[in-house]
Amino acid sequence: MSEEKPLRIMLTPEQQEQIRRLSGQQIDAIELEPEDAKKGGGPLKFLWRLSKSTGIPRRAWEEGEKD
Repeated sequence: MSEEKPLRIMLTPEQQEQIRRLSGQQIDAIELEPEDAKKGGGPLKFLWRLSKSTGIPRRAWEEGEKD
């Protein structure tokens, strides 16, 4: 069985600046390990999901959240 490689997403300069402004940290990329998906998301929380009927990204509602 082949070992899964981490997914590395390079951030644009605009995304890097937003993260720096919000957190004070310089981040060039986001890296997701295959184990993160098995643990239920790892360190990131995604607020979107793919619609089962259309495959279009949609907002993922959190439990107890109202419109």
